[in-house]
Amino acid sequence: MTLERIIITGANGTGKKRLAQKLAKRRPDLDVISYGVLRLREKWIKRPERETTSALNILLTQDTRILEGGPSLLGLALRRCHGVIWLDPPTLTRAFRRAIRH
Repeated sequence: MTLERIIITGANGTGKKRLAQKLAKRRPDLDVISYGVLRLREKWIKRPERETTSALNILLTQDTRILEGGPSLLGLALRRCHGVIWLDPPTLTRAFRRAIRH
C-alpha cells in the first residue's frame, strides 16, 4: 500500500510544516493541508468548530493529502489516513530560538 493520506502531528515548534513541505517536494502528487490555516480566519480568529470539521471532511474525501497540524486533528482525521508521523517536542534550545524569532 502506498501512503496517500498522511498526517504529520506533534507539539508546536517541532517542524510539522517544514516536514510536510519536504515530503510534498518528493511526492508532488500530495497536496499539503495545514490544519491551523483551516481552523483560523484572518487575525487569528478561530472558525466555528462545525465549519472547520466540515471543511476538513470535504478535504479528506480526496485521495492524496498531507495533513499537518496539532494533535487535536487526530480525532477528526485518523480513521481516514494511511500513516501518521509524530514529531517529538524540540530541544529547549530550538524552542528558545523559535520563541525569539516569533
